[in-house]
Amino acid sequence: KNYEAIKAQLSFQIKELKLTIFHTDQLDKLLELETKNFRMQSQSQLGKNTVYVKLESLEIQDYLFQYTNPDLKCLLTSIPPKLSDIENADLIEVHVTIMDQDHPNFKNKMTNNQIIAQFGYLYANFKPKVIRDTLDFFLPPPSIETEAEIETQQGEEIILDKPPQLVKKNSLNQPHERDERDISFAENLNVTTLDLQINFKEICLRLVHMKTHICLNELAVRETNLKIVSKPYFTEFVGNLGNVQLYDTTNYPNTIDSNLEYERIRKYELIGVGEPDKNLLEIIYRDYDVKHPEANHETQKYSFVIVNVSTVRINYIQKPVLRFIDYIVHQIVPNVVPHNHSHTKHDEQPQMTLRTKEQVEEAENKIK
Repeated sequence: KNYEAIKAQLSFQIKELKLTIFHTDQLDKLLELETKNFRMQSQSQLGKNTVYVKLESLEIQDYLFQYTNPDLKCLLTSIPPKLSDIENADLIEVHVTIMDQDHPNFKNKMTNNQIIAQFGYLYANFKPKVIRDTLDFFLPPPSIETEAEIETQQGEEIILDKPPQLVKKNSLNQPHERDERDISFAENLNVTTLDLQINFKEICLRLVHMKTHICLNELAVRETNLKIVSKPYFTEFVGNLGNVQLYDTTNYPNTIDSNLEYERIRKYELIGVGEPDKNLLEIIYRDYDVKHPEANHETQKYSFVIVNVSTVRINYIQKPVLRFIDYIVHQIVPNVVPHNHSHTKHDEQPQMTLRTKEQVEEAENKIK
């Protein structure tokens, strides 16, 4: 057998892709998506298949408000800030290898399916109104007729009495069928049926106020690694959560407009890792089947979790912390739920505080 011969090969590449989304009722731009250098390669050989996927960069620009701060202009981007010393990296790079046990190279790795996914840098700006309009665009509210039909169907389901589901007779044979399959897999317990590895360099989320358009907080998660290994009678999950930092970006107590005076921003860390060289969180989960040789039959405990938490540093300043909680409750939660109209009153409340100096003087003159 010639295992090096290529049976089929596919190569696909898109250098640049742009997608523009407009408002439903008008021709104003809502979002513009742009990707660069998307590539996919697939190769099939006797007993082995490989897939390679790569995306260099992704950028989603929103047009509801024109931001001065360059870090707030995009809704989502994989390009690091210009003022940072972070080097550019591909956003996504995935390697998939599927190999049969009779392949000559199988003895080297002893792995049937291996997936390695590398993710670079991703920066997201949470803008409540943009999120809300985007959800309304992709998930339009149901019409009155559709809602009436749903209510009618739900009423009919309540009225109808469904007969109890009978247990199939052949369900009694399922344990015996599982035993036969397990015997075939148990010939070599070192064979890895699935090896999944996922690595993230950095994910950053900035919280932008709906009315003032300033950045209140920044949440960054760096160097996160996940690994799942599945073998006959055994499953293992290992996760490492790197440095997690929550910043206040308003220069409290001398709050500034971070959209206009972005060069004066001095991030203040509210939550961070006490030891920079260590991971914040390490999780190890192992699950043994009863038939595994290493299963502990004396204690009959076949699954266990090990959690290691590093030193956490918290700088509690009441007002920035309360602003962060208020943002989650009043700007994130109401706007991520589709067709949620509870934000209407919240939008109308701050209108009195947005008057210009001329409007205030004009109102005072009318009173006089």
